[in-house]
Amino acid sequence: MGNLYNDPDKKLRKYLEGGRIEKSVEWTFKYDKDRQLIEKFRGKAGFFSAKKDCWEYSWNQNGTSRAYLPLIVMDTGQALPMMPWDVA
Repeated sequence: MGNLYNDPDKKLRKYLEGGRIEKSVEWTFKYDKDRQLIEKFRGKAGFFSAKKDCWEYSWNQNGTSRAYLPLIVMDTGQALPMMPWDVA
């Protein structure tokens, strides 16, 4: 199949051990101790930076996905659950 992305310098994505993606051009991914995705967001995770388009994931003990909760992060830093009418 080959490389799906035109990235000869391999700088557009950063991977962790086991092939888990940590950072892409605009998304950052966070994992729990069991190496399951628990959060992805746009923006930076610094103290003064705001996360945008934040998605949080939860997992059952058997490793199956419980659900995901898309969040809207306000300019004040407050995260509110996204409602169906928020999607344009």
